[in-house]
Amino acid sequence: MKEISVGLMSMSIALFGLLPFTASEATKPVQTGDYAPITTEQAPADYSTPAVSAYIEDARTRNPIYEKSPDEKRPIASLTKLMTVYLIVKDKNLDELVTIPKEISTVQSGGSVVLNLIPGDKMTARQLVQAALIPSANDAAITLAVWHSGSVNDFVAKMNDTARELVMDNTNFENPTGLDTIGHVSTARDIALLTHYLLENDFFRETVKTKNTTITSEKGRKYPLNTTNELLLNGPSVRGVKTGYTQAAGECLVTLSERENREVITVVLGSTDRFEESRSMINLAFSLNYE
Repeated sequence: MKEISVGLMSMSIALFGLLPFTASEATKPVQTGDYAPITTEQAPADYSTPAVSAYIEDARTRNPIYEKSPDEKRPIASLTKLMTVYLIVKDKNLDELVTIPKEISTVQSGGSVVLNLIPGDKMTARQLVQAALIPSANDAAITLAVWHSGSVNDFVAKMNDTARELVMDNTNFENPTGLDTIGHVSTARDIALLTHYLLENDFFRETVKTKNTTITSEKGRKYPLNTTNELLLNGPSVRGVKTGYTQAAGECLVTLSERENREVITVVLGSTDRFEESRSMINLAFSLNYE
C-alpha cells in the first residue's frame, strides 16, 4: 500500500502552518497525543470498497488508513466547490454584500442545481458560501467567482494557482461549479488534502454540518437551503462535508466524522452508493486501535 513520503508530509505540515486564513475565521490546529488519540493502523488487506477511487485518513495527523487508486485523476462534480469556497474564505470579507451578476445565466438551465438567484439583487458572501455548500447551488458558485476575480476565467486561473500552492499536483479546474468539462479533474488524495485545510476554518465547519437553513437577499427574497448529504440526517458521527454528482463523475462524497475526540476524513469518487460506502469506511476507520 502506498505510503506518504517524508518529503510530502513535511511540505504539507509547512503549508498547514502558513494558511492565510484570518484569525477571526481560523481555528488552531488540534493537538494530538493525550488530547486526541491517533492511529497509524491501516485497513485490513482484504478490505475493499466499490468506488473507483477512495481514501481514508486521520483528519488530525493525515495518516492514511485506506487507499484505492487515490491518485487517479477523475471528474469530481461539486466537490469542486470546496476550492471555490476556499478562495473566498481565504481572500474575502464574508460579511461584504455581493451583487448577483448576469453570468449566472450560464448555469440556470439544463437541470443544473441552482437557487434561481436574480441578477442585480445582493447577498452577503457568507450567505453565498452557505448556498454553494449546503444545497450545492451553481449560481451561488458563479456569483462568488465573478465577485472574487472579476470573471469566471480569471477565477479558474486562481483556482489552479492555488491548487499548485497546496501541492494538489493531480488537480486541474476548468470551472468553479464542477459541471462536466473536459480536463476538469482531481483525485481522492487531493480532495482530502483540500478538506484538511478547509477544516481550519470555523465558518466552514459550521456550514458543512448544517442540515437546513434559510437565507434572505437584500430585496427580501428568501431561499431555503437543504443539505444534499444524507449522512448528516442519519449518521450521528458525521460532521459534513460535501457531495457531488454528475453523469461523468458518478456519485462523489467527502465526509468528516468524529467519535470520542477523533476525526476521520473519507473520500469516494465514482461511486454508485456514496452514502453506504462512506458509512462503511467511517466504521472501519473508527474500529482500528487508537493510542
